[in-house]
Amino acid sequence: MVSTSRRSLLSSADGVSPAELRTAVSIILRDALPVLEPHQRELHPTQAAAEIPPHITLVYPFVPRSTLTKEHIRRLEDLFRSSGPLEFELVSVAFFPTVIYAVPMPDAELRELMRSLWDAFPETPPYGGEFSDPPPHATLALVPEGESADAVARRVEAQVDYLWPLHCSVTDVSLMEECETDRWREAQVFPLGLTD
Repeated sequence: MVSTSRRSLLSSADGVSPAELRTAVSIILRDALPVLEPHQRELHPTQAAAEIPPHITLVYPFVPRSTLTKEHIRRLEDLFRSSGPLEFELVSVAFFPTVIYAVPMPDAELRELMRSLWDAFPETPPYGGEFSDPPPHATLALVPEGESADAVARRVEAQVDYLWPLHCSVTDVSLMEECETDRWREAQVFPLGLTD
C-alpha cells in the first residue's frame, strides 16, 4: 500500500573548497544490502554512483568536513554508546513529493535515536531545518521532474513489494563524508551500546 507524505542524502563536490564538503550521520542497512543494492542501482542510480549505500539518514547535513573536530566525534561516540542495537523491518513503500522510500517499522526507537541526535547537535537540524521532524525512511528512488510521486511510487512498489517485510538488525551508526565530486564514503563507525 503506497502512502503519502519528504527527502534524502544527496551528493556533489570536487573542485570546490573543503568548506563546502558535507557530512551525514546514517544507519547503513548492512544486512539488507545484498537485496537492496541491485534495486538501488536501477531505481536510484545517482545515489549508487555516489557510493552511498542503502541507508536511513539520522541527520543531514551534519557538521561540514572542514569544521568537524575530535570533540564532535567524541560526542557522537558518547551518544551512540548510550543507545542500544535496533531491530525493525522495511514493510512498505511511501513517498514525499520528490522521494520514494521504504518505511521502517516499528519506528519508535529509530525516532528516539534521531531526536536524541538532533537535540545533541541543535546547530545541525535535519535537512537544514526545512523539516522539523522528518520520519525515518530508506530512500529507494527520486521522483523525476514532471512525474507524479504517486505514479512513481506505484512503479517502485511493483518492483520491490516482494521484499517486504525485510528484517534489519542495526548494531552501528556511520558518519558519512563527501570526499569529491558526487562521491561519499564511510568515515567512521559508531557501535550502538556498550562494547567489551
